[in-house]
Amino acid sequence: MSRSQQNSLAISFMGGSVSGLCSAVLLQPLDVVKTRLQLISRDEALPKSGMRGVIVSILRHENPLALWKGLVPSLYRVVPGIGIYFCALNFLQNSLSLHRPSLYQSLVMGASARTCACLILHPFTVLKTRLESGKFRYKSVPGGIKLVIKAEGLPGLYAGLGPTMVRDVPFSALYLMFYNRIKTAIKSNTDSLPSLVNFSSGLVSGILASIVTHPADVLKTRLQTETSHRLTSFQTIYIIISREGLLAFYKGLLPRIVRRTATASISWTIYEEITSKLS
Repeated sequence: MSRSQQNSLAISFMGGSVSGLCSAVLLQPLDVVKTRLQLISRDEALPKSGMRGVIVSILRHENPLALWKGLVPSLYRVVPGIGIYFCALNFLQNSLSLHRPSLYQSLVMGASARTCACLILHPFTVLKTRLESGKFRYKSVPGGIKLVIKAEGLPGLYAGLGPTMVRDVPFSALYLMFYNRIKTAIKSNTDSLPSLVNFSSGLVSGILASIVTHPADVLKTRLQTETSHRLTSFQTIYIIISREGLLAFYKGLLPRIVRRTATASISWTIYEEITSKLS
C-alpha cells in the first residue's frame, strides 16, 4: 500500500470518527426513546402515547440525564464504527478504482463496509441497547462485558447479531446507493453549496433506508433485552406477530428515522468536509 493510500485511509478514519462522535452525543436521546417504544408491549409502566409520552415519563420518573443512557457504549461503538465504515469504503473505492460507483457497486461497497464494522463492534451494541431499555445497570463498559460473559457466556455479547446484520448491512447498502444517486442528480441540476447537497442527499437517503430496515431493528431490540429465555429470531418473530400484529415491527420508527437520517446527514457532511480539507 502506497503512502498516499495510507494517508487517505487515515483521513477517512479520522473524518468518520469525528462525525460519529458529534452524532452520538447530539442524538443519543432519540435512541433511548426508540428502544423504550419498541419494548412498550412488555413493560406496562411505560405510557402508550408515543415519543412525547416516553420523554415525559423518563423526565418524571428518572432524570434528564436518563435520556443519554447508553451513551458510553454508543461512543465505543459509533466513533470507531463510523471510522471503520468510511475507511473500508475508501479502501474498496481506491482498490477497485471506482470514482463513480454504479448502482450495484454502491450496494456491494456499502454492505461490505458495514459488515466489517458490525462484526467488530457488536458487543457494544448489546450493552447500548440494554442500558437504553432502563432494565440493566452496568457501571462501566468493561464491567458490563464481564457481567454478560459471566451470566450468558460469550454468545451473550453477540445476542441479536443476525437481525443487527439484517438491519445495518442492507441499510448501509441502500443508503450508499440512494446517497450517490441523489447527490449526482442534485449536482447535475443545481449549483447548491456542496455541504447543502451532502446534507440533503443524506437526509432523503436515511429516510428511505430506515423504512425498509426498521422491522429488523425491532427484532434486534427484543432479542438483546430478553435474557431470561433465549429465543431464536424466528420464535421472537412469531411471538410478536401473534401477540401484537405486524404493525409492532414499526414501533419506534419515527425516532429511528430522525436519528438515522440526522446521523447519516451529519456524518457524511462532516466526513466530506474533513476529507476534502485534509486531502
